[in-house]
Amino acid sequence: MFIGRRLDNSIYGCWSVRQPDDADHPRQEEVPDSHPDVVAFLAPTPPDPRVVADETERDACKGDGTILALINQTRAEWVTWAGTNFPTLTAAERARMGVICWMLAVAIRRLMR
Repeated sequence: MFIGRRLDNSIYGCWSVRQPDDADHPRQEEVPDSHPDVVAFLAPTPPDPRVVADETERDACKGDGTILALINQTRAEWVTWAGTNFPTLTAAERARMGVICWMLAVAIRRLMR
C-alpha cells in the first residue's frame, strides 16, 4: 500500500500502486496494509450524533399531523397564520413573516415527505 502524507504527517490518500511523483502526490511511502496509520485512515468515521438526532427527530415530525399540516400550507395560509400569531407586527411585517414561513416550509417539504 502506498500512502501520501502531508507536511504534518497526516495521510491524505492511499493507493495500491505508486502515484507519479509530482506536486499533487508528495511524500509517498510504501507501508503494509495492516500499518496502524493505514487502518486508522481507512476506518469508517462514526456518524455525527447531531445528524443521527436530526434523522430521528425528522422521522418523528413525519408522523405528527400538526407539523405536516403546517408544512403543507399555501402562501396565503402562511400569511394568515403569521397575522394571527404575531399581532404586534404591522400588516406589512406580518405579510413578510408569512412569506418567509411559507418559503421555509417549501424548502423542507422534500425532507419531510
